[in-house]
Amino acid sequence: MAVTVKQIADELGISFQLVSAVLNNKNYCRASKAKKQLIFDTAARLGYRPNVNARILTGKPSKILGVLADLQAASPASKILAMLEREAAEYGFRLMIGGFHDRFEDIVSSYRLLLQHGVDGVFLIALDDLRYRQEAEDFFRNEKNLVVVRAPLLEGHFCIEVDLAAAFSRIVHILQTSGRKNIHYLGQDSNTYQSLHDRATGFAVNFPDAARRIHYLDDSGKIADGMEADEFVEKVVKPEKIDALVIQDDLTALYWLNILAQHGLRIPDDVAVTGCNNENFTPVTVPGLATIDFREAEITHLAMELMQRSLKNMEPETVKIMPEFIRRISCQ
Repeated sequence: MAVTVKQIADELGISFQLVSAVLNNKNYCRASKAKKQLIFDTAARLGYRPNVNARILTGKPSKILGVLADLQAASPASKILAMLEREAAEYGFRLMIGGFHDRFEDIVSSYRLLLQHGVDGVFLIALDDLRYRQEAEDFFRNEKNLVVVRAPLLEGHFCIEVDLAAAFSRIVHILQTSGRKNIHYLGQDSNTYQSLHDRATGFAVNFPDAARRIHYLDDSGKIADGMEADEFVEKVVKPEKIDALVIQDDLTALYWLNILAQHGLRIPDDVAVTGCNNENFTPVTVPGLATIDFREAEITHLAMELMQRSLKNMEPETVKIMPEFIRRISCQ
């Protein structure tokens, strides 16, 4: 049997009217943040499910928001997804998630399924693949209540842009200011994914000879010309006296911390190393890994604010977020 609002009220020993107002996100509700969270938590524990179809038939919002996300994207996207669920609950919403990866038709089918379930709006997270840029623009052009997070900037929608290019340019500036002269970049080819393109672009803008400083990696971790990591250290890093490596992500940077150390290079004395994504392990690597933090908590809070504006039919806007550089021993 379906759990009712009255059962939740009886469980907590509070009024039916208060529980109903909180679960339906009524503007007149004056319950504290803690009280609201208690009600939402109890409703979830008891298995309460709002009658979405009834709400839709009466013209009321479903109080459910859809999320379209690349479920194989880098960890910042998964952090945003986890935080967004908590953020949405504070506004009285629940989330329904549709996943995709590498197939635009999966985006289309998942989006349509979300709409069929009566969601009030949709977050599009981490649509990073440049191959789908035009298709995304065409498909979403006339859709309503869409908030784009770390995905292509779509005209006519609320968008949150994470300025990775500026963040990587800033890393180079910091390294140069600290006296590093021969700074190079390691990352995968940037022709397919926007975030990789932004990283390489932000690095390159600082150097007239950027082409010789950028080394692309294949899926196995080899340099694109087939050179193994050990060979690259002995034939490139040491002879050319490379004194800083800006690396596309923390996992790749961790691998190179170990490779450099195995070849007798001291970090940061001989070579400074930076990563990106601020993974949980970065403070405890040896040495601690300097990295970029995407400020996911701020992104998710902003995403919910923009969704609220979208649901009120306000004018769309694009908000730019500057990631934060976390300086640790590996680049001092």
